[in-house]
Amino acid sequence: MAAARTGSRRVTLRRVLLAAGALVLAVVVVLVLAAVAPFALRERGSTGAVPDTAMPLPGRAGAATDALRGLGYTCSDAVVADATVQRSCGTVSGPSTSSVQLLADRGTGAVRLVQTGTDRSPTSTKQHRAVLDAVGPAIGLPPKDQARLDDAVAADVDTTLTLGWGSAVVHASERVDDQPGATLRVAGDTGPGLRRSRATLRVPVDALAAAAEAHGYTCTTPEVRTIRGCDRPDADDGYGQELSFQGTGTATVEVYLSVTSLYHRDTRSRWLAEMTEVLGWVDTGQTRELRAWLAASADAPGGEGYVDGLPISFLVRAGTWEKETFGVVRAECARFDDLSSCEP
Repeated sequence: MAAARTGSRRVTLRRVLLAAGALVLAVVVVLVLAAVAPFALRERGSTGAVPDTAMPLPGRAGAATDALRGLGYTCSDAVVADATVQRSCGTVSGPSTSSVQLLADRGTGAVRLVQTGTDRSPTSTKQHRAVLDAVGPAIGLPPKDQARLDDAVAADVDTTLTLGWGSAVVHASERVDDQPGATLRVAGDTGPGLRRSRATLRVPVDALAAAAEAHGYTCTTPEVRTIRGCDRPDADDGYGQELSFQGTGTATVEVYLSVTSLYHRDTRSRWLAEMTEVLGWVDTGQTRELRAWLAASADAPGGEGYVDGLPISFLVRAGTWEKETFGVVRAECARFDDLSSCEP
């Protein structure tokens, strides 16, 4: 009997120790998860898109624009002349971006040039094919030629194809006008090319830098004399921020802003608020249009467009650990330390 009681006490003690160990392990797991959980939050999702501001166009250009909109692209006009319009349509899907640029006659809607570009990714070939399916009929691309072009894009090598209506140049690793992908010259080998917009933000760069300093930033000029890098003391609110300007005494050609966080998941809304504030420091009709574009983009995962000919873009990186939203208003005429082509 005594032996039985001793054995029973041992079993009970073992059970107590196991239960205590399990409780301690559960507490440790909870504490670890509590510490790690904030860093495992992804950026808040989005369902919106940037505004579509492209003017109505007749004929094939209008049909191509509508087909791209059906794929989720939004369009705006970069360069508008008396006879032609240069249109840019883009979309953001996760970390990947895709764009299509058209040069078309305003009166007839005839498409002179199509240039497509997409980030290299496992889905880039599929994206190119979807774009060609959309714009091919609108530009009169025969199915046989479209199949040849699909094969060339899928091969991921630099290729030039001579087609019945013109030529197609596929760029795999090289970049054409900062856009990787396929260039389709509808007007033939000697057809027109895309022009860069010469629009700038018509505010002296030092006016923006002075406004930044009035709002608590310290701005410095690095070796490139046209750039102003601006920092302010860390607010210790879990967000990191980078702000810079580039320009001259008459115009600003770049406003760059990045907002990052490890454990917040609202970098997009923070970026939109901060960029809206920055563009409001010097109030002009142009900055009001840019701020209206931002307000209309509040729920977009990123995107690009032209406001009064001036490119504006942003992108959300929704990683598990560091989250980031970054974007820029940047004149196409700007070339780092050579801004001469931006001058009137």
